[in-house]
Amino acid sequence: DRNNTVARNGWGQTTVEANIQAGLSTDFGLFNPNEAFIDPYHPVARQDYRRLVQEVAKRRPDGMLFDYIRYPKGRGKQSLAREVKDLWVYGEASQTALLQRANNQKGQELIRRYLRQGNISSNDLRSIDQMFPQEVDPPLWQGRSATAQENSLPMGQRVTILRNELWRLAVSHAMQGVTDFLTDAAGMAQQNGLPAGAVFFPDGNQIVGRAFDSRLQPWDRFPQTIEWHPMSYGVCGRVDCITAQVWRTLRGTSNPRIVKPVLAGIWQQSISNRPPLEKQMQSIRQAFPQVDTISHFAYSWQEPISDRDRKQCRYRPLSLIPEPSVTIEKLVSQKRCSQIPAINLGDISFNPLWIAR
Repeated sequence: DRNNTVARNGWGQTTVEANIQAGLSTDFGLFNPNEAFIDPYHPVARQDYRRLVQEVAKRRPDGMLFDYIRYPKGRGKQSLAREVKDLWVYGEASQTALLQRANNQKGQELIRRYLRQGNISSNDLRSIDQMFPQEVDPPLWQGRSATAQENSLPMGQRVTILRNELWRLAVSHAMQGVTDFLTDAAGMAQQNGLPAGAVFFPDGNQIVGRAFDSRLQPWDRFPQTIEWHPMSYGVCGRVDCITAQVWRTLRGTSNPRIVKPVLAGIWQQSISNRPPLEKQMQSIRQAFPQVDTISHFAYSWQEPISDRDRKQCRYRPLSLIPEPSVTIEKLVSQKRCSQIPAINLGDISFNPLWIAR
């Protein structure tokens, strides 16, 4: 039984039940109602994933890319996490891990009430002070430093300080679960001698006032020992919003060589308010000469029939494929189901096996 491994929010919903957005396929009216996100703190989920990585590693792929390393994106107002109950930290394992971040009994009890109520009040502080009179320090948890002098502040001021810090703690806890899960999985791939990378949305870690993007994808905290594949899927109809996403990613690392943007589109024509792939690639090359690798979402968009054949390990001559094929496709299809080496596009290396999804 794996039901308890699914992430939960404070509204009693799992990621299966909540009003969430699927991936890029929603551009074409597709939605996966069975899409679920796990609680990254759950030991069973982590062990299952370790076993999966080990089994994949036995097949000696060229490398491993980890996608959906985030929480789901809500629809409408739910696209932002504005309060603790919006966070996917209410699974049993995540709550336990969050309570364990307390450094004293006052801190643990306050975290517990904050999760249960979604807020704290002056009455909560008075009650906790009475419950633990032996503790002279205020409520404490990891990353929080305060002295007994805080207890002498006006009660309203104490509540405001602790509310703000509890919110930051809860958000940081949610993000840390994602980072730890990725670090563990990528580390296992690397231990097996395989290069590893993470696929992410460049705007998945945005802060909007006091709210956070509901995906809480802290890619700027991802290990810089792996490749970063930012999904640069801007839909403004021009290339500048796509290059802006690449620029945002490059600013988040001291090693630009690990940044390998993922582009969405097809050759020689616009689709879903995105310019043709060649225009996107040219713009990135001109703006960021340090970027030497591009991957495309997705091969199936450019060659749907050939992609279906590839998945079934079926080969047919290019002359029998009833759709026009670009040079890359001609190179790829000749390889049938065997490993495909990187293809050089001028100064940009493109490996068709390293696709984001």
